[in-house]
Amino acid sequence: MMEYAVVDTESSGLFDWKKPADAPGQPRMAAMGIILIDEKFNVQSSHGFLIKPDGWVFDDDCEAAKVNGLTQSLLVSDGVSVREPLRIYGEAIDSRRIIVGFNILHDLKMLRAEARHVGFPDRYMQTRYICVMQGCRQIVDARTADGRKKAPRLEEACAHFGIEVAGAQHQALPDTERAYEILLRLRDAGCVPEFTDPYDKGKPKKPAARPQGQAYEEQVLAEQGDFLRGASEDGK
Repeated sequence: MMEYAVVDTESSGLFDWKKPADAPGQPRMAAMGIILIDEKFNVQSSHGFLIKPDGWVFDDDCEAAKVNGLTQSLLVSDGVSVREPLRIYGEAIDSRRIIVGFNILHDLKMLRAEARHVGFPDRYMQTRYICVMQGCRQIVDARTADGRKKAPRLEEACAHFGIEVAGAQHQALPDTERAYEILLRLRDAGCVPEFTDPYDKGKPKKPAARPQGQAYEEQVLAEQGDFLRGASEDGK
């Protein structure tokens, strides 16, 4: 029986992809959404969290704040300890759920960082995942201004599938719900991507070919100018 957990995170900024996720100066997680679904893609439970800053301060004037609308005072007043969502996330991985998200590699790196900050195992090698951004890439066929193919923004994917997007700001639980809706569209089209397992580096297409995981990382990193979030699949 294969079950899933759809996740989305909002952060205080952008990663330096050359550094470990929990290195000094890296962004911190400010909000998280997680939806647990069964093998038939039915929702079992849904959770949204604001994260109370502990040892760091959310800059109300940062670029991330313009995207997600969060503030230090809101996180302090309404936030919870990051341990609370991390426990749900960790239990999902321990029960062998597939983690799903839109540009999921960003969220996986963010969650690894927060787990390390509080002394939890980061579960990198145990985390199997599906990226619905890459999964819907061919269907959505998003293009740059000069006509080059690119990974779709969440808004572009939602527009293609007719998924309602209320407001311009990115918020964790609503974005999680949109990623879930995209997963349903991929299911209905019979093209849900196979999950990626960190233990499985893939079969090289040629003797000199790079492993699948590294090739995927390079592809996503090359496109991170197309959207605010980036990705890393190196376990850092």
